[in-house]
Amino acid sequence: MDALGHTDAAGAFDVPGGDAGRRLYDLAPSAFTAARDDLVKRLRAGGDRAEAARVAKLHRPPATAWALNRVAHTNPGLVDAVLDAGARLRDATRDALGGDAAGLRTAQTVERSAVDAATAAGAGHLAGAGLGAGEAPRQRMAATLRAAIVDPAVAARLRAGLLEDDWEAPGLGLDAMTGAGAPALRRRPVPEQPAARSEAATAPAEPPAVDPAAAIASARAAATRAADLLDAAEELAAVANTRAEEARAAARAAAERLVEARKASDAALAATAAAETVATRLQGDAEDADAAARAAAGAAETARAEAQQAAALATELEEGAGIAGP
Repeated sequence: MDALGHTDAAGAFDVPGGDAGRRLYDLAPSAFTAARDDLVKRLRAGGDRAEAARVAKLHRPPATAWALNRVAHTNPGLVDAVLDAGARLRDATRDALGGDAAGLRTAQTVERSAVDAATAAGAGHLAGAGLGAGEAPRQRMAATLRAAIVDPAVAARLRAGLLEDDWEAPGLGLDAMTGAGAPALRRRPVPEQPAARSEAATAPAEPPAVDPAAAIASARAAATRAADLLDAAEELAAVANTRAEEARAAARAAAERLVEARKASDAALAATAAAETVATRLQGDAEDADAAARAAAGAAETARAEAQQAAALATELEEGAGIAGP
């Protein structure tokens, strides 16, 4: 049995420990147990042993349930959008079974978008807490959100941010989506064991009396119901085919983008190699130019020295010619 229970017609939860107990469900999973135990100690120290015993029964929510509790506390509009979209999808499914499937596809799209938005927000809380936010946690959160769509008790827990567990509907079948039945929700599915058959159950029963007119009417009603279900199934199949084609188109587009990206990458690598070759050549040319400049400077220095020597010799010759002259 759950540690939480309803106390009034409005669906308010009687949370052990009051506001302090409610705040436990807003804590990161790693902090839940220590905070709960501390609350138990404080209640016992205050003499409220009965309430302390109730608080001690509270168990830590799984990370995915905690993340949805955080969504309910920080962005309740996302939760409202999921539940509202689920109600519209239920109405559209009921209309489809009645022969009017015009709004079914739109309702499915809106419901899926609302669930995706709330799931993404929950994944953000998981990632922010350093917890796994991959596909499996997202699927568990989406299952809980869809369980809330078909079960008012789970919806109440979700709105209050007091989920203690992950929830899962046995399936979003026609009865669940039209409100024809109250689907039993489960958190930890257990394989059903076959019941023992008694001798009375195995004994042949007397065949019931058959009213031909009633049988015919029942058969006609069953045929009409089957035709309605077939129409709805065909509409759902058309939606599924459309989604599959969209997925295939997206996959083709992604493959084309990958090819283009690879081409761009190859071109970039080729351009880089060409640039490196040019840079290497220019570097070699620069080195050759430096060497030529150094050689030219040396030659100029040599020529300058030789010119100075020639000038000195000419001066000597001129002076000698002057001494020997008349």
